[in-house]
Amino acid sequence: MKKLILALIITSSMICAFEKKEGSYNYNAVGVDVIAPAFTIGSRDWNKTTGIDINLSVASLVIANRLTLSLSFLKKFSDDTYIGIGGGGFAANIISEKNYVTGGVFPSLKFGKEYKDHFHEITIAVPQFTRRENSFLPCISYRYGF
Repeated sequence: MKKLILALIITSSMICAFEKKEGSYNYNAVGVDVIAPAFTIGSRDWNKTTGIDINLSVASLVIANRLTLSLSFLKKFSDDTYIGIGGGGFAANIISEKNYVTGGVFPSLKFGKEYKDHFHEITIAVPQFTRRENSFLPCISYRYGF
């Protein structure tokens, strides 16, 4: 898993320079997903006040790992504040005595503030539908994009 994270960081650093290009750009982000540190690569495309965002996130602790792919539709309320609605899917691996892998889907709600060279974003995903059980606890994540 550490090799995968390192490969994602190196690859995304080469292709995702945060330089806004007429409303469309690629980005890297770091943050916290559930309770684990996370690294995200993504792409965002703005058309005046509406946009679309797609990203891939890897969150990892020693005993818990999570890979998330999400898609959101965004709406700007001012030049730098936006809200988004979307969803995604995830796969998680919990290393314990029973060592199991689970996966599922979730709807999400995003709130963010975008600056010239970075952004801050909070995503709330509830409920989460998994193949083992459905969880109605919110999964809150924070991202700092650059």
